Amino acid sequence: MYIVEALVAMVISTILSFALLDMAMSAMRTMQRANSDGQAYEVIEELTEFTRAYGYERLLGYKDQTMTLV
Repeated sequence: MYIVEALVAMVISTILSFALLDMAMSAMRTMQRANSDGQAYEVIEELTEFTRAYGYERLLGYKDQTMTLV
């Protein structure tokens, strides 16, 4: 009888540990996605400020040219 109780306890604890592991992995993915979104937002803000500071007439000189981000 004790062996059956021990096996049931082991199964329940295994199920709970897998559920907690899945929850932790989901939280890590969410945090990584939020970090990536924040970095993308910073790049967009920096490029927007650069474009505003550069001036429209000066930007027209770069029309039809390929530019890379540094």
